[in-house]
Amino acid sequence: MNQLCQRIRCRLSGCGQKYHDFCKIKRLYDFKDIDLAFFFAFTKYLGAGNYSTNYLNKIIGTFKTILNDAKERGFNPFDHYKSKKFRVTRVKTTKVYLNEDELLKLFNFKFIHDYLRNAADLFLFGAWSSFRVSDFKKVIKENVELYKGREIIKLQTVKTKKAIAVPLHDGIKKIIELRGYPKSISKQKLNDYIKIACKEAGIDKTIVKYTSRNSEQISR
Repeated sequence: MNQLCQRIRCRLSGCGQKYHDFCKIKRLYDFKDIDLAFFFAFTKYLGAGNYSTNYLNKIIGTFKTILNDAKERGFNPFDHYKSKKFRVTRVKTTKVYLNEDELLKLFNFKFIHDYLRNAADLFLFGAWSSFRVSDFKKVIKENVELYKGREIIKLQTVKTKKAIAVPLHDGIKKIIELRGYPKSISKQKLNDYIKIACKEAGIDKTIVKYTSRNSEQISR
């Protein structure tokens, strides 16, 4: 295994996984190979996956962080990646929130494909709980408790590692009763699937996570 693979192998989600998938169809690259030719080939490969421009920006940004870290540690003597062309420009997006009627439209819509129904329910879990994507996608039966006569969702957040509890929203309760707990999927798949689900349900917007605490964009 070359040095670049050794530095990036721990990043098996997001940037790391995309890089390893790219190498499988191309070849193994080492630090000396990371130039503009690599950049254009890698971004072309990523672009074929229909990912958003901002997601590509994140992937390339993470990749450059790994290269910078390797350079500081003496593993990478090359700096082709520091070219101004070695970047994907982030696109400004307008944040639009789904209102309650639109959330109910997602809840009631009869999807033909199960993966869209699952993504919609997962999205609604987030909208009606105010949890971050990393938290609401892992809610299971054991997270629902009875506290002082009221049902709550209690879990440890991924980001802060702190326990947090919110009242069990009637909409979430209804989803559980009708369809059970939605299956966990990656943030990127949720991003992709919820756009399709909203389009099928007649909701034509740039989608963001609907929440009263924060707004975590799922960009078009």
